[in-house]
Amino acid sequence: MLFAHWKVVAVLTFVVVSATYLASKRAIPRYQSSATVQVGSKKQLLSGLEDVRVEEMELRTDPVLSEALVLSTQSLALTVADYLGLRLQMDDPEIQRNDVVYDVQVDSLARPDSFSLTILGPRGYQVRDSRQQPIASGGYDTHVAGPGFSFKVKDPGGEPSTMRFSILARVSSADIVRGGVAFAVQPNTNVVNVTYAGTDPSLAPDILNEALTALQ
Repeated sequence: MLFAHWKVVAVLTFVVVSATYLASKRAIPRYQSSATVQVGSKKQLLSGLEDVRVEEMELRTDPVLSEALVLSTQSLALTVADYLGLRLQMDDPEIQRNDVVYDVQVDSLARPDSFSLTILGPRGYQVRDSRQQPIASGGYDTHVAGPGFSFKVKDPGGEPSTMRFSILARVSSADIVRGGVAFAVQPNTNVVNVTYAGTDPSLAPDILNEALTALQ
């Protein structure tokens, strides 16, 4: 059967292998940071119940899990996104934001929009809006002041280049945090394993650390 239809088998094999290769090349890698934290709580072994008044709600809920669930709330995600300026995202997922800009601040009233950042080598940088109108320029030791955002540009020390970045809606930046945070409570303990997975390896540890700080 294989010998009689070897052409069909060869074509199908080629198609499957090619499709798998192309899918793997286009896949965006994800990076994960992890931490183990101890959550303070009233969780105890219940003994001597005749001497201790225990509320019904405390018997039916896990206080450690209740604390850990705060990591998945939008309120915490917004706090993290605002502190790290996550509304500013590079359009190319292969570009690590921390390799290009730092000290990022985005005002809560900043409108979503897209911009381009041109690195001019020793001459500094230039920022243009979506209509390619220049809105800011300067050296690497000065703040970029855009409409509702600011940051400093790192000196790349290489050839001139242009990259695009966007200002996201505030809720969208919170979704980046919520979509990457995961946790698991170790059974019979108040220890929680927390991870954050994202496409930017330079931001993954920052987001995880800030999430745990916000939880604290």
